[in-house]
Amino acid sequence: FKSAESVHPIRVLPKEGERVWLCCCGHKNPKTTGVCESCGRDREWQMDNITVGNLEKKEKEIEADTGRRVLHDTTRYKPKTFETDAEIAAKVEMCNKVMEALAIQEKEKEKRPFKIFRNILIILAAIALLYFLIQLGYIILSNMGYFQQGSDTSGAASAAARIFRMLL
Repeated sequence: FKSAESVHPIRVLPKEGERVWLCCCGHKNPKTTGVCESCGRDREWQMDNITVGNLEKKEKEIEADTGRRVLHDTTRYKPKTFETDAEIAAKVEMCNKVMEALAIQEKEKEKRPFKIFRNILIILAAIALLYFLIQLGYIILSNMGYFQQGSDTSGAASAAARIFRMLL
């Protein structure tokens, strides 16, 4: 009976009906069987010993016995510990640091779309500047012939004027 208790604990009082009987483990068995099909407990022993009267009698015996100590399993309970002021202050400080970090993250999150837009503008400006420099180099190279006509300053001046007109 004790070995069955660890696997199939008592859940209800056993009862007998016309065709079935209810074991203390809660399993219904046919009236023809003398042993529970689930836990293996004897039907007759259950009907004789696990009754309301026997349980009340056992409870009174336990209450009357003053030398008996009932020990409860407390392994799953965590003992309450009291914190010192220093520990509480450290926890408050840590909480404040976490809250500040979260506030900074939220601000950065709000600025993110503007940073993306700014970076795109910078990239476009760099591409435009590069395009302008390439075009300027092309214009200068295509008008190099005017600069190489000798020491004639009027040719150089007209070439420079032509370059400025092309740029505008």
